[in-house]
Amino acid sequence: MDSELLIHISSTQSTNGCLKKRGLPHGLCVWADFQTAGRGQGINRWESAPGENLLFSLLMHPDKIAPDRQFILTEIVTTALHRVLQPFVSEPISIKWPNDIYAGDCKLCGILIENTLLGNRWDSAIIGIGLNVNQTLFLSDAPNPVSLKNLTGTDHDRHSLLAQLVDSILGRYSTYSILGRDALHSEYMSLLYRRDGFHPYETALGERFTARIGSIDDMGLLTLITRDGSPRTFMFKEVRYIL
Repeated sequence: MDSELLIHISSTQSTNGCLKKRGLPHGLCVWADFQTAGRGQGINRWESAPGENLLFSLLMHPDKIAPDRQFILTEIVTTALHRVLQPFVSEPISIKWPNDIYAGDCKLCGILIENTLLGNRWDSAIIGIGLNVNQTLFLSDAPNPVSLKNLTGTDHDRHSLLAQLVDSILGRYSTYSILGRDALHSEYMSLLYRRDGFHPYETALGERFTARIGSIDDMGLLTLITRDGSPRTFMFKEVRYIL
């Protein structure tokens, strides 16, 4: 990781917000000890005790990926994180569609990707990541947080871990054209949370049903297959897993 592209700050509203100025270089990373307004998808907030976790944002100019195939970047980021995190723990690390990182049935890491398009061109992507590292007590009403320290019983060096994560993401992106779309997508699908068998789901309207994962397309739409073989396709926030 290039130290000249790494900026450390003690506190900020949001590390994503620090990277919204035009003209910043690909690979620039801002990490903070604390965020006063860190957020996840939608209106969700990310709980993090000061100085205990990793809160960072990475700026990319993903010109290797067509704007109408944006979900490829999600697959690059999540599989890159998986490759770094799995060796730390005995629990299986998985990806909960579209982009949460789970250890067993608990949430270890959240990701928020904010894309900027200029016409039909992809200008930039800001990848915000919150990884629970050394925090062991969570006070919010989030249902299932867990940290690396919860899982391993030991403290972890945040700076070293940050360098590994950023290098993994940028490395996966730089070799994407060599790896190929099919291989990347197959790896992502193989790492999905509850990827095997039928599981309970609930729609945004409160309808409950049982289904298995069928497919995910290049824009991230999830197709579930019900027990009678019927496909049902959802955008993010239109359906949720029942834990």
